[in-house]
Amino acid sequence: MPVFAEKARATPFHRHHIIERYGLLTIISLGEIMLAISLGFGALYGEHFSLASALTAVSALLLVFLLFWIYFCEKEHLPSSDLKVAFVWGYGHVFIFGGIAALGAGIAAELDIAQHHSQITQNDVAWWVGVPLAIVFTSIWATRDKYFNRGPRGFALPVMALASLAAAAAGLETWAFALIALIALLWRVPLREPAAD
Repeated sequence: MPVFAEKARATPFHRHHIIERYGLLTIISLGEIMLAISLGFGALYGEHFSLASALTAVSALLLVFLLFWIYFCEKEHLPSSDLKVAFVWGYGHVFIFGGIAALGAGIAAELDIAQHHSQITQNDVAWWVGVPLAIVFTSIWATRDKYFNRGPRGFALPVMALASLAAAAAGLETWAFALIALIALLWRVPLREPAAD
């Protein structure tokens, strides 16, 4: 719903149901990357074996798993039912979904380079992997993390978004972005569940 419509009368919603639905859309978005990954693994069985294609596909698969883990590391994705928070959370997911979709396109483009089916350079493709990853990290932080006091863990995603942009500027390959996501995961995700009160 647009903001102006909700000002007249707030639409009641079940917070946990909305969290589940947006989570499912995130899984679907991550699943779109799997098509590009399957093309990379398919090159292993084609006429021209490509180790570079396999490395990109494995790195992309790791990246999907890491993004899944970062997104779903906590049960409470939507911090509250407050209207302002709910709008930031809901519309912020547009950037999460869009970033994940663009990331899939970037990975597919890198696989084309690895299989010598492209005329663009790795420096160009790195932006299509690095910028979407930075958007995903920043969007997850803006929709969820900034509302919680996480101490030093609260800086993980913004800092790793900057690292992702730096890797894009350096023209690095998908394995480097998977490493950045791994660092983000190790920094951001708690190693154990907090003790119950």
